[in-house]
Amino acid sequence: MAHTHGADSEVGTLKTVMLHRPGNELKRLTPRNNDKLLFDGIPWVSRAQEEHDAFADTLRGRGVEVLYLTELLTETLASEEARAHAISSALSGLHLGDTLRDYLAVAPADASPGSSPAC
Repeated sequence: MAHTHGADSEVGTLKTVMLHRPGNELKRLTPRNNDKLLFDGIPWVSRAQEEHDAFADTLRGRGVEVLYLTELLTETLASEEARAHAISSALSGLHLGDTLRDYLAVAPADASPGSSPAC
C-alpha cells in the first residue's frame, strides 16, 4: 500500500512534520515591515531558534519524524533532472523576454548545489 502525505484528521497521530528553522529571514525584519507580517515586535533570532529547537526536540520525543525544508530542497535539487524540472516549472509561469528567460534557465542550472547566487 502506497503511503500518501497529508492530513485528513485534526485529532489523528502526527507521524511526520516538515519544519523551517528560523534564520536570516528574521534579521530582515524592521519596525516598518514587522506589522505587515503580523509580528508584535522584532524577534530575537537566537531566541526564536532556541524555541524552535525545543519544539522540534519535543516532537521527536513523541516519535514524530522531523524533516527540514531546506535539507529536503537541497537534496532534491542535487539531482540534475529534478533541478531542470524545478527551473522549467518556475520559469513557465513568468512573462519574460527570450533573453532573460534563456539567462534564467541556464544560471541556476549551472550553479553547483549549495553555492550561493552571485548578487
